[in-house]
Amino acid sequence: MVNCNTKEKEDALNEVRLLSSITHPQIVKYYESFVESNKLYIVTELVRDGDLFQKLQRNHKRRENLPEETVWSIILQVGEALKCLHEHKIIHRDVKSANIFFQGSRAKLGDLGVGTVLRQRKTSTCVGTPYYLAPEVWRNRPYDCKVDVWSLGVLLYELCVLEPPFQAKTMNDLGKVVCRGKYPRLKSCWSQDIQNVLKAMLVLDPSRRPSMAEVLNMAPLQARRHYLSQGCDSYEKNEVVRTIKVPRGGMRQLASALPKPQYTPEKVSLPDINNKEGKQERRPLADMKNRGTIPLPGKKIVNATTPVRAQKENFIQNFRRNRW
Repeated sequence: MVNCNTKEKEDALNEVRLLSSITHPQIVKYYESFVESNKLYIVTELVRDGDLFQKLQRNHKRRENLPEETVWSIILQVGEALKCLHEHKIIHRDVKSANIFFQGSRAKLGDLGVGTVLRQRKTSTCVGTPYYLAPEVWRNRPYDCKVDVWSLGVLLYELCVLEPPFQAKTMNDLGKVVCRGKYPRLKSCWSQDIQNVLKAMLVLDPSRRPSMAEVLNMAPLQARRHYLSQGCDSYEKNEVVRTIKVPRGGMRQLASALPKPQYTPEKVSLPDINNKEGKQERRPLADMKNRGTIPLPGKKIVNATTPVRAQKENFIQNFRRNRW
């Protein structure tokens, strides 16, 4: 983070803050953050199957539409993630295909770097990706959580057509197109239900636009709740972590301001890559029942059990070397 400007540092720490505050099956899970060699590392769950943007790009090249049930599944899962954020008074502000990740058929919302906590009824900072920005943001008016509902409507259209509903060659023209709210109708191959939900979310007036909870209560989405991950109806509602600021002492003092790890190191089995006390190389014992280690030839035997603190240090070393 040494070469990052102030805004980039604030966004990185904001993502740590918001991710560590939320636990939900449809949001990328946070494990830990730490500082090593003046770099901030954020450890999250591994979402193996790429992001939605990549999938849409492939389908666009093949000229293949997504099945309608796939579209419903993605919108429902992302909607549940947004509902959880809104219940914590968090606005994501950057809902787009590149920020939705997949683990098999499970969609998970990530990248909360530009998210914000709604401390008043509305906020006014202009951030986000232009194609997905709500009209009230383009008009520099105060906005609330309903900007995410608009962005989800844009995403719904993109899932059906494989391109955004509002397009222009310049930023000024794009803003005018969005504020007019006119977009090409979906083809007749899409059901009336999906067109009704799209129409409800892409309402220009935010006071007439439904909340995320109201969208999810619509009959077509209620009928497809079996697409959701387990635990969507029983997640814990935690307090949002306070704003994390870079201390005046710099990155060295930042470690004490970061949230605590959200896993138990005692249950994590990690290889012992070096011995900090004796500075001696070691290799794991072949017999997994014996928790000790075998020294390399000519080396003195070291204590058999790796303490929890050493495990954590080894985890940091492993993370830095392998760049998961």
